[in-house]
Amino acid sequence: MFQQIQKKINDNQNDLEKLREQMQENQYSLSKLIKQQNDFQNQIDKIIKDYENIKTHNLNKKNTNKKNNIISSQISSDRIDYNEAINLAFNKKKYSDAINKLKLFMTKYPSSNYRPNAQYWIGQIYYVTGNSNDAIYNFASVVQNFPNFQKVPDALLKIGILAQKDHQNDKAKKIYNKIIEFYPNDIAAIEAKKRLKKI
Repeated sequence: MFQQIQKKINDNQNDLEKLREQMQENQYSLSKLIKQQNDFQNQIDKIIKDYENIKTHNLNKKNTNKKNNIISSQISSDRIDYNEAINLAFNKKKYSDAINKLKLFMTKYPSSNYRPNAQYWIGQIYYVTGNSNDAIYNFASVVQNFPNFQKVPDALLKIGILAQKDHQNDKAKKIYNKIIEFYPNDIAAIEAKKRLKKI
């Protein structure tokens, strides 16, 4: 009888210890989630704060990226590497490998005409795989580093969508309105108008 009671006490102590460990793990997860949330909000705040400079920067550098529109008849090594990375994402659905290859591409070819595309697609892969923080970071890098790039409106749109999903509606509205103001003829502006009506 005594042994049974002792065993029950030991079992209860083990259960309490497991419960304590689980509570510690939950507390750590909550702290990590709060930090990610704060990082996300800080990224959104920075984008909105800096956005007024984007259009001016765009106008000042209007002619600097004309070379990006030149179609080369020569297949260069950067184009080959870029296409290989994109193939990993689109055709093979190997998103992690594609991201790694695109990051390597950007390091290897810092002056490549494909660099804006590489940055954008890193953000897009993070976006479709649900990694909001990294998606925001890469889309913001597209907007800030390549203001003349044709996918800037879409990058801004994705940032707005992620802000809206995070219930940051005021910030999403500001971004949508900026898209409509600066890129009224872009398809991103049409989508921004639709989303504004639903907020």
